[in-house]
Amino acid sequence: MEGLENLKKEHDEIEQFLVELEVIMESGNVNYPNFIGVFRKLCARWDVHERNEEEFFEKLEQKNYGIPYDELLFEHGKLGKYRKRLSRALQSGSEDKMQVSLNNEGRKLMGMLRGHIRKEDEILYRIPEEL
Repeated sequence: MEGLENLKKEHDEIEQFLVELEVIMESGNVNYPNFIGVFRKLCARWDVHERNEEEFFEKLEQKNYGIPYDELLFEHGKLGKYRKRLSRALQSGSEDKMQVSLNNEGRKLMGMLRGHIRKEDEILYRIPEEL
């Protein structure tokens, strides 16, 4: 199933962005323009992925496949709040605000996003290819 494979691939791409952001954050003196550029790419991929995913999971729910669709949507909203907070700090231009936000919202967002992806992957890998 093409949609299934695309979602798995998108999860891998999102993970690559997360690793890249972590490398930038761990470098000691954070290169904020570089971080912002990678974060924007992550957000662009994330937006497309989230739409694709919601359509895919909605179809599964309509077929009574038994997925926690409401829970996944709730998590999308929760992740979006952290993303928005981090975005605001990055747009502020204040290195102090950016650093505090990276250490708080940034790390929390990355951990939550990875956990969310693991949960979705568990669902995706249970779905038969011929569905």
